[in-house]
Amino acid sequence: MASCTGALVWVMRLSAAQHLVEAAHTAADAGEEEQDAFYVKAGQVVGRGHAGPAHPEVVRRVLEDPDAELDQGEDRRRRRAAVSMVAAAAMGAGEVGGERLVDALAALMPGLDWTNVAASVRQAEEAGEFGGRIRTWAAACI
Repeated sequence: MASCTGALVWVMRLSAAQHLVEAAHTAADAGEEEQDAFYVKAGQVVGRGHAGPAHPEVVRRVLEDPDAELDQGEDRRRRRAAVSMVAAAAMGAGEVGGERLVDALAALMPGLDWTNVAASVRQAEEAGEFGGRIRTWAAACI
């Protein structure tokens, strides 16, 4: 069991995702320049490799018309959403703002209706309570 735990720790240390989270934590405690550097690094890391499973509508479009051109917009949207989620998790939801946070959630979990969440987030931002409500909502999920 100890060797399994050690192997997991070793893999996480090599993980690009872990490096991205560490960069976001460092940027959170630093100034604007370091935060800008985080976004550059995040764009480089997230811009490479497999972006996860294709959206069902994209798969259907390709099956119906194998010669159809694929819009890279959805893939790009999911990659940007991943960066937003890392930034929000490490630097606080206020770093990305409510609208971008809801957009990221919707991109990463398509098919769900995010209308009520978007309205609640917008209301919290207008009341100046966004950060506090995010912490409350997160605590309720644990």
